[in-house]
Amino acid sequence: MFHLSAVSYNVDLNLHGFLSVLPSTPSLSAACTTLGPFAVFLLIAIPSLVFLVVLLIPKHHVCKRTAELPLPSHKIWNVITEFGSYPRWRSTVTKVETNLPGHIPADGFEWFREFTPSGNTKYRVVDRWEGRMLKREIVREKGSHVNGSWFIEIEPIDKESTRITITEELTIYKVSMKLVGFYTGHNRNVDQFLTDLGNKFEQVVVLKDVGMTQQNKPELEKFNEKRNCKKMMR
Repeated sequence: MFHLSAVSYNVDLNLHGFLSVLPSTPSLSAACTTLGPFAVFLLIAIPSLVFLVVLLIPKHHVCKRTAELPLPSHKIWNVITEFGSYPRWRSTVTKVETNLPGHIPADGFEWFREFTPSGNTKYRVVDRWEGRMLKREIVREKGSHVNGSWFIEIEPIDKESTRITITEELTIYKVSMKLVGFYTGHNRNVDQFLTDLGNKFEQVVVLKDVGMTQQNKPELEKFNEKRNCKKMMR
């Protein structure tokens, strides 16, 4: 039979063992003695549990969000590809640096760097289908703890309305950033981008999760075919 007295005896033994290996700090040892076995157990167990939960948060994630705007597709395309103007309408971007006009970087990819209150990130445009699709990747630099990409699709619904879909793929290497992403939601940056885009045109956007549909599969296949041809030509 299981007895609570046996549990209490074991906890007391564990407490004495724990106190014996503590550094010779009178205040710490006295605090542990005053708090009692159960309180000491909580002091050890809770941080350990939190650390375990953070470790179990996946470092890879994918989110796909979409919104519709009552605007022609070329207007939306021009805004999202004019990287230097991002600080004018994006609420989290304070400054943007871009490669010099007409200058081709060593790797052949157009790039831009976004500055926010929390730091800055460099991106390069790795694929571009004019007016329809854009893919940008994070340039992982020294001290960077995130890697990934945004795949932006522009789909005309009719002459005066457009659907924009963003697929974000991220790999987060820093434990603390995994915890922040888990708490705030991994789709936060995409949602903020689409909300800011709507605000620029004085439109309220309705954000939705989206999966691959038969309607956008042909367009994606065309894009992938074009991308493969570009890679073969390099």
